[in-house]
Amino acid sequence: MKLNVAKSRALPIGIDLGSSSVRVAQLRRSGEKVELMAVAQVETPAEAAAGGMSTDQIAQDLRALLRSRGFVGRQCILSLPASQVFVRHVRIPRQSVSDLGAAVQAELADKLPFDLGQAIIRPVVAGELLADKDTLEVIAFAASRKAVEAQLDLADRCKLEPVGVDVAACAILECFSRLFRRSEDSQHTNMFLDLGQVNTQVVIAHGTKMVFARNLPQGSSDLSKAAAALLKVEPAQVESLRRKLLSAEESPAYAHDLYAAMGGALEGLVLEISKCVHYYDSLFPSQQVERALFLGGQARDRRLCQSIAQKLNVPSSVGDPLARMDRSDLTQTDLGADRRQAQPAWAVAVGLGLGSEITDAA
Repeated sequence: MKLNVAKSRALPIGIDLGSSSVRVAQLRRSGEKVELMAVAQVETPAEAAAGGMSTDQIAQDLRALLRSRGFVGRQCILSLPASQVFVRHVRIPRQSVSDLGAAVQAELADKLPFDLGQAIIRPVVAGELLADKDTLEVIAFAASRKAVEAQLDLADRCKLEPVGVDVAACAILECFSRLFRRSEDSQHTNMFLDLGQVNTQVVIAHGTKMVFARNLPQGSSDLSKAAAALLKVEPAQVESLRRKLLSAEESPAYAHDLYAAMGGALEGLVLEISKCVHYYDSLFPSQQVERALFLGGQARDRRLCQSIAQKLNVPSSVGDPLARMDRSDLTQTDLGADRRQAQPAWAVAVGLGLGSEITDAA
């Protein structure tokens, strides 16, 4: 009697370089299933977060985690920190699609915050304009070569072999559209809101197709600074109180005053997100955003997510990239949170690994 045993294949390690922490995840292909092998995270030193550059301490901590948490192999794929990625929608003539890179580069010539000659650009075609079928809307992701080389240097110091560098927006879409998408979702319009400490990323997709992306320079730290100014305390105290609220079984008396003090800054963030939705509506007026999915480390703050969702008036939920994966052996130390709760912070790290798997299998 012949037994068919599915072979397990480890995928490259996904490394999400966030502003406040670095999250690492590895998946494996087992027959038709994709399973989570290992996760780990390390806090980012304040000086590294401010400058967006990797440090010896991050490399040292990552090496230790990779050795002790069950990671396999040396291949990895990294994401660039959001603060180092320039995102812009541009429009090009349809006939230029055969040389898309050059056409997009020409459109960005005087718009990048760094030298065009040192730019690495990834274009994503969103679709044709409703009013002009001969013009294409293209999302351009650009980063400086120096920023990319810094991440490759981090991988080298961790004794890893990088097989790619991606942006968080693309990794998020890989995570949800490639692994968790149901067939009936293919026609739905979802907005992904990745709430970070210093940036908020907005991604809108028609099923698996990205049609809008923007990187907003507002994040959770801006909310804490605004609250601290009104309450006449240090921002670090506000951050500490907000962390305590995440694990509080009941809402303490100070919670109302704390979030009320964030009100002005929160209104500003919602206004910027609303501008994104309005721009998207101008491109696809017949396909309104049907649902918002909150992601990122700050999405664990359900009260914050609820406030944003109410102001946007869009049905919303907190995304969980690990919801359909076997994670029974993962501890709270591994995930940085209660494993029984949604894990919105892990979308990018998981998506990086999935993206490399899809590419490899194509």
